[in-house]
Parts: sequence; structure tokens; C-alpha cells
Amino acid sequence: MNYEQKNPTSIKFLFNKIAKNYDFINIMMSFGLQKIIKEKAVKYTLKKLGFAPENILDLCTGTGDIAVLFEKSSPKSKITAVDFSGEMLNIARTRSNKIEFLECDINDFNTLPKEKFDICFIGFGLRNLPDIDNFLEMLLPTSFL
Repeated sequence: MNYEQKNPTSIKFLFNKIAKNYDFINIMMSFGLQKIIKEKAVKYTLKKLGFAPENILDLCTGTGDIAVLFEKSSPKSKITAVDFSGEMLNIARTRSNKIEFLECDINDFNTLPKEKFDICFIGFGLRNLPDIDNFLEMLLPTSFL
């Protein structure tokens, strides 16, 4: 299969294929900065929220590194982390037994968890969405308190 940037099937195939090397690739491409960026983003998000979040949703969780950072920074929160790559989620599930990892396509609103979330976070996965504007319009009115 040839990779097509705007084709969800192609994107899913690619991420399933590279899952075992994904974290290493990101570290190398960013010279390790992606880890620092994610840590700062989680700390900033929790600080700006101003209260201890009850429910956190991590979209495009990949191998779960951001979800795990939320777990460490906000241990009483219920964290739900979703991705459409089963292979990425297999790796993520080895990192925490407290986080609920779900396989779903965030481009399809009907597959997203239906509960309310205090934080809805998406990291670098945003770059892989075929229609960011449509995604935000679909998500924002229904996922926040």
C-alpha cells in the first residue's frame, strides 16, 4: 500500500507498520525534544485547568506516552486514551494498567467515548487528521464540561 497523507486507511496501515519503532523515530527526528515538549504540555494543561480533572481524554495516543504523563501528574484522574492503530495500542497497554486504551477512529464521532471530559488532549496526532476544522467542529461542543 502506498502512503497517502489524507487517507485514513493509509495512515492506519503506516502506523501499524511502524509501531515498534515509533518512539525511537520520534526521539531521533526531534533530537529528544518531543519528550520535553510533551512533559511541558501536560504540566501546562493541568496548571491552566485550575482544578484536579476527573476525566481526561487523550486522542491519537499512539504508544500512550502523553496518557502516561497525565497518569503520573494527575494520579486520581480517570484517563481514556484512544487511537486507531491497534499495534500502537498494544505497546501503550504495556505502559499502564490504569489507563483505558480504546481502539477507535477519531474522525468518526460515533466511535468516540461518550462521557464528558475535563481535558481533551491531542498531541502530534493532530497533523494526521484529514480535516482538522471538521474534527474540531465535531468534537468541541460535546466533549467538554
